[in-house]
Parts: sequence; C-alpha cells; structure tokens
Amino acid sequence: MLDAPEPRLSWTSAVNLGADPEFLLGFDRVAELVGQDPEEAQAGRARWRQYAAHGWEVLHHPRS
Repeated sequence: MLDAPEPRLSWTSAVNLGADPEFLLGFDRVAELVGQDPEEAQAGRARWRQYAAHGWEVLHHPRS
C-alpha cells in the first residue's frame, strides 16, 4: 500500500481504498469498492465526479 506516488514503480492499475483521486491520475486503471453506508456512498460519488472531471471513463458495476 502506498500513501504517496512512487515514480520508480511501473504499475498501470490501482485499487483505491479512499485516497484522493489526484493521487491516482498516473494510473491507467483504477478500481474502487464503495460501501452502501450513506457517507461512504457520498464520498464515492464525489470521487466519481473528480475522475470524470479529469476525463476518465467511469464505469459502474453494480453488485449482483
């Protein structure tokens, strides 16, 4: 787990556990699991808007 960007790493994907999306802009793909708790859901929606504002294609995969 990283709490700051590490330029020596060449990973292209990340799993966001709640970090500011600005930290993840260097990755090609980011996955998030967002809980159903109202506060968690609201924070996830805010991150979604940030990703979209940076031009990322954001996909929703509802749980089945």
